[in-house]
Amino acid sequence: MKLRLFCGLFAFSFLVLAACSDNTDVSTKIKANPESEYSTTFEKLKIGKIIDYDFQIVTEDHPVWVTVWAEEYQNGKPLSEPVTLISYGLEPDETSQGPLGIGAFETEDGAYLFLYNESITMKPRKIGIPQTGYSVSGWQYALEEESLENNQSYLLAVYRATDGEMATYNFQDEKDVQQMIQDTNYALLIKMKL
Repeated sequence: MKLRLFCGLFAFSFLVLAACSDNTDVSTKIKANPESEYSTTFEKLKIGKIIDYDFQIVTEDHPVWVTVWAEEYQNGKPLSEPVTLISYGLEPDETSQGPLGIGAFETEDGAYLFLYNESITMKPRKIGIPQTGYSVSGWQYALEEESLENNQSYLLAVYRATDGEMATYNFQDEKDVQQMIQDTNYALLIKMKL
């Protein structure tokens, strides 16, 4: 009798723990793809910069929402509220696999940013990259290859412009990112949350 009760409680506990787990029902992988066709086309045409990723997400038990946004900083202070570039959902048991990227280009009217994935390309949005020349500026991938977890934010890419030297930072360390924001005249951070 005690063995049956123990086995029943054990089985019930196992089911409760399995149902409460947040990370077992979503499989998400992202990998930088700097040599993609999109990236090389932009480079060859000298029309801007593409930060391209191979992105795969598989949901199992519940819907997942993917949001990618930009944060702008000048001299260590936020310029505006974060700008949502794209936000989309996936139903349970749905798979999404393909490119996920950020594009940037400049016109006489200013700098623009857009985001795309395998089925959506967002309209370019004007951003505040200063038109004045800094001595050093450029885009960098913040993630190379990663298995992503649900309910976590990730830094995907960084644009920096500064009058001084450009130091090296660990973009996966929040303290380093905050120090980079303080050390840089202008910073644009592209972030993602599942």
